[in-house]
Amino acid sequence: MHLKTLALPPAVKGCNLPRMERAKPTFCGLDADQVTQLARDAVVNAVVSTARAGIPLTGLVDGRVQTIQASDPRIAKFLQEQSAGLGVLSIQIERDPDTELLVGHVPGVPGAHTQGEAIEELCANLTEVLEMLQEHTAVALK
Repeated sequence: MHLKTLALPPAVKGCNLPRMERAKPTFCGLDADQVTQLARDAVVNAVVSTARAGIPLTGLVDGRVQTIQASDPRIAKFLQEQSAGLGVLSIQIERDPDTELLVGHVPGVPGAHTQGEAIEELCANLTEVLEMLQEHTAVALK
């Protein structure tokens, strides 16, 4: 059997146990906290994308594996929290049964409501309302 000797690079030759204990482990130049945050962000993005697509989610919920429908109130709350954290406003839209117009409002922003015949018109009107509110009141929009 032939044994091969490995030569250590100069940076490794000077390492000793106390020095190694003080060193923070890295992965691709990221420390453990950064890798953990990237993993959390990836999971959040996957859950948000899956829920918005209307696909049921299966995972550990309240200590046990469950499948939750995308329409579950817990998912709606999660999506709203994620939108708020990203500075994205949540808009609630419904059709007025009397006028057949689309009516939209931004929960938590007083005065942020309008209507339109089509979704494009509603969004344009709501954008205008939000800009006016931000300009003329103390409403701070992210």
